[in-house]
Amino acid sequence: MSSPAFSEPVCNSIKCTETSRDVGALDLAELGELLRNFGQFISEERLLPKYAYASPGALYATQLYLEADGIPFLRPGFHYYHPVEHRVILISPKPETPGAAARIRLHFVGKRRAIEPVYKNNIAEVLEIEAGHMAGLLDRVLPAYGLGLATGTYEPATLDRLDCADEDFHLGTFEVLPLAAVRPGPPPRSTSRRTPTRSPVCPRASTGTGTVGWNGSRTR
Repeated sequence: MSSPAFSEPVCNSIKCTETSRDVGALDLAELGELLRNFGQFISEERLLPKYAYASPGALYATQLYLEADGIPFLRPGFHYYHPVEHRVILISPKPETPGAAARIRLHFVGKRRAIEPVYKNNIAEVLEIEAGHMAGLLDRVLPAYGLGLATGTYEPATLDRLDCADEDFHLGTFEVLPLAAVRPGPPPRSTSRRTPTRSPVCPRASTGTGTVGWNGSRTR
């Protein structure tokens, strides 16, 4: 499937609406815009494709998977986001559950074989740095859609559903939530003369069976 022809990251033009909404309000085009930030960008001024986030050694060895439930345009299950073809590929389906609550979780997986030729030591740590940059990009782009990123969790058993190699690393799982659920409200008005302490904007603890392409079509 053909991909939208973007010359620069979508996040460059994002203006945050600050309006919180449920993840089920996302449509296909909006999800495509979000994921486009994690794909390759081609420029005549650069020899190699670029990404909207940094990667140690420019190896881009961390892969992004989506776990979807209750999303009308995505089959329930685990999907791989292909950064070159700009599509999601269903890797491991879940049973259809009528009336299931809308839910999207993102899983970051580090590929040892992609990084080992350059980094012989501290491979997991290097991959975690890249995953941190990806999470930081999500923190920037999600608020424009009224969404935010929950604190990450470590769920290595998820690798069994992602058709990954035994040597690969689970780097973190993050749920996409309404913006109001992950951002604190304004600080309470202080009755003293001292300036109240402000909270951080985004608190944090530091073989496919179907595809969806962002030309508006879907195949199985």
